[in-house]
Amino acid sequence: MRGPVLLCGLGTIGWRILDFLRAAGVSVVAIDTTCRSDDTRLSGIQFISGDFREEAILRQANIAQVQGVLIVTSDDLINISTGLLARRLNPDARIVLRMFNQNLVNRLGKTVKNMTALSVSALSAPILAISALSGDVMAAFALREERRQVAEIEITETSSLANRAFGLIDPTEKLVLISHQKKDSSQQKQEVASRQVALKPGDRIVVCGVPSDVQRLREPSSEQLRELLWAGKVRRFFRVIHRTFRELERPVQICLAVLVTVVVASTMVYHWGVNDSWPDALYHTISLITTGSELGAEKTEGWFKVFVSLLKIFSIALIAAFTAIVTNYLIKIRLGAALEARRIPDGNHIVICGLGNVGFRVLEELLRIGEESVVILEKKADNPFITAARRKGAVVVIGDGTLPDVLKQCKVETARSVIVATSLELVNLEIALIVAELNPKQRIVIRLGDSLATDTVRQAANVGLALSVTELAAPAFVAALFGDRVMSIFPLEGKLQAVMEWKIADEQDMFHKQRPRDLAQEYHLTLLERTTADLKKSTWDSGRALEVGESITFILPLQQLEQLLQTAVEKIVAVSDSKP
Repeated sequence: MRGPVLLCGLGTIGWRILDFLRAAGVSVVAIDTTCRSDDTRLSGIQFISGDFREEAILRQANIAQVQGVLIVTSDDLINISTGLLARRLNPDARIVLRMFNQNLVNRLGKTVKNMTALSVSALSAPILAISALSGDVMAAFALREERRQVAEIEITETSSLANRAFGLIDPTEKLVLISHQKKDSSQQKQEVASRQVALKPGDRIVVCGVPSDVQRLREPSSEQLRELLWAGKVRRFFRVIHRTFRELERPVQICLAVLVTVVVASTMVYHWGVNDSWPDALYHTISLITTGSELGAEKTEGWFKVFVSLLKIFSIALIAAFTAIVTNYLIKIRLGAALEARRIPDGNHIVICGLGNVGFRVLEELLRIGEESVVILEKKADNPFITAARRKGAVVVIGDGTLPDVLKQCKVETARSVIVATSLELVNLEIALIVAELNPKQRIVIRLGDSLATDTVRQAANVGLALSVTELAAPAFVAALFGDRVMSIFPLEGKLQAVMEWKIADEQDMFHKQRPRDLAQEYHLTLLERTTADLKKSTWDSGRALEVGESITFILPLQQLEQLLQTAVEKIVAVSDSKP
């Protein structure tokens, strides 16, 4: 992007976006009301202190000359109003907004020309979900409605990948080898990455593929571990009984205990006092309590008549109280939640702690990837996402995740992984540490806001997958500046890489009749996929020329992206000038 970019808002995500813009070599003008002009983080950029909702401030930032506008405050109304004002002052600039309201995200982009609205929770959820399944993720993006990930894998002495060529490990070519850095190499050279070169211990490779394939590459035995572990039917039945009794309120527990005690005592009286058999004694007791029938009590001795009379009076009061309390309990729908205990597997499931915007998006991503069993732990019983989550097939447990007993109820010790995604960072850290105590080897993905805190937690608290939502979302905001063709941006060895889809629109397209392998060499592309005009994946043939309607997806250095887009524009202009 040759022209300057206007960045409105230097909050947590704003600063991270600024880092990526710097790495991309983009000229930035920043506007904020709270930041000080002498902040050392502003070194090398133009900064204006003021309210960017004011036209005078935007004109001071020379908005008419910028190529892109990023508005990333935490207030949807401020972002929308600023975006509309910026669109009026510069009709051609690409505008990218941060939005919380999910209903407005898609509608706003369709209504206003050249404006993109992005949600931090929607951007971070795919990486949180994929991290839970396959470990560290460098980037995640959707390709033909199928989620893809970019991941780095280190070859260890005990790894099944050691001393084998990548082409032998992945003979079906489902995975794309992006780069191969040898142990003794000081620089990573993408152009020499080869599927025929043997991988040695200490080497690092970067691959792209669907999460399940990447996971099998990291953990060859993961396919066997995907099968859910279920307890026996008897054990699951008693689990439901135990959970149901724990969910009961204290008055219900007392009434139930008294009722059971009375039934047992009365049955014993009928059995030993009147010489009834055990079935008859139980039948007489239940009949007397529920209907008040004497069942021949007038023929018995005096003491038994007193017992029957007292039992009648006591039963009326007991049944009335018990019915009222249990009805109130059922109205609160707690029994349904208790019955869900039977659906919690004994192992190899995914646990999500926190069902907010991020947690619900993570659930959707896991289901989209094909994860079969998800257990959600949510503290608030009135959470608006609970009904939707249950409709999607997830098990929702209501409880406090900072209590070890509640976490044990969700079987976090034997779960495949645990995602901690509440809106409170300290709570997330506390839950993660408790889970680590219950199972030190458990894969824990924890959501944090600050990237510095993320690094600290990774190193000091031994939580390997502590992820910052701002770190995850910031690249997408930068990618949106380059247009709809750019699907994702991620750093690789200090350089930004762009994932891009290019469709050959007509015969004047610069890629028309070009061979992909020639394009890869000229523009330093890593080819990911070639798709025919009918959207069916073609057999990858890098030597066959591209036709109109086909599209290719590739990864290239961000600096090369500028050259690529500029060449495309120049060819369009040249074709237009050549026409009479």
